[in-house]
Amino acid sequence: MALDAGKKQVKIAKDTSQIPYVNTKSKFGIAMDAFKPTIDRLDKEAAITAQSNYFQKFQIQTRDQLTIYKKEFENDPNGMKGVVDTYAKNLLDKVPNAYKGQATSMLTAATNNLVISAGNNRTKLDNQKAEFDNQEIWKMTNTNAEFAINTASELPDVNMAKSAINDKTAESMLFINNQAKTDFDNLVAIGSKETRSDKAHMKNITDGTKALHISNGYHMMKTIGNEKDAFEWLSLLNDGKNPTPIINKEIQENPVFKIFNDQMKDDDTRTEIINAIKNRYNDYRNLKNKSLVKDNKFNMSEHKELGGALHFSNFSNGQNSNPEKYITENFNVGVADSLKIKKHINEVYETQDNVVKIKNGEILIGLSKEQENNAFEQLLSEFAINQD
Repeated sequence: MALDAGKKQVKIAKDTSQIPYVNTKSKFGIAMDAFKPTIDRLDKEAAITAQSNYFQKFQIQTRDQLTIYKKEFENDPNGMKGVVDTYAKNLLDKVPNAYKGQATSMLTAATNNLVISAGNNRTKLDNQKAEFDNQEIWKMTNTNAEFAINTASELPDVNMAKSAINDKTAESMLFINNQAKTDFDNLVAIGSKETRSDKAHMKNITDGTKALHISNGYHMMKTIGNEKDAFEWLSLLNDGKNPTPIINKEIQENPVFKIFNDQMKDDDTRTEIINAIKNRYNDYRNLKNKSLVKDNKFNMSEHKELGGALHFSNFSNGQNSNPEKYITENFNVGVADSLKIKKHINEVYETQDNVVKIKNGEILIGLSKEQENNAFEQLLSEFAINQD
């Protein structure tokens, strides 16, 4: 057997640890790898769809419930906060953890808006109520002024009545000034509620002073009694020559008194006031004339009966002690009958004096039989004893 000649070559195996290991995959595994991106996408889309469906239902349910709360607690921010906080807590406890963050964000925004809206509504409502109440105060101020001036005009002495009318007018200006300051501090000034403009604030004041002008003027004319003299008074007022000016030291430096006086210096405002006084006085005249039945055959006896306008009971205890005014307000008669009525009223006053003397224990001397009978008749009437 022949021997091989030359060098013998030996092959050494390489280190197989450095060779990457590749798993052997089945055909199914290879297919799954190919479809994995699609499967991941489908899973993601399914999750998004599920989340979308959940929050769609969530929004509908919360919207319906919060709408109920919005109506029920529309003007009650404290009540609104209490009910929505409880509702949100109970609802979030039932929300899956995966959705809790978004649900919390959605509920917080919705409930906060409801609380803010209720707060704004409450503020608006309170401001409206405050405005209404304030306007009622101004109306009451004007009503009280009218009542006080009217009461003053009823004083029996004409000069005393005129003076009292002016005093009550001045007193009413003080009330206007006080209310105006309160309103400014609470509603107008910077830092206050600031719910009223300077213009609206001034309108309340000027409307109030106009009302005082009209009430003062009307009751002055009514107190004067005689229509000719009353219209002469109004003419002088229109010419800037007020026959009965307000002279009251207490209000001389009052800003409302200045506004009151300045209104008569403005042509348009003065005309408005004068016309209002005249119209009110004419309405009074027309009403008086309609209520009085003119009787060409004036019957004094009928009016002197119990219940009549000239019965002595209408003049007891100082009532209706201004004959001219009483006649103007209660009768529509000619000059002759007016003089008869005035004579009768003066006789009633004299009889009243005699009644006082009798009550004081004096003995009446020098009276006619008729005067004595009249005195005792009136005295008995004070004890509700009247002749039929």
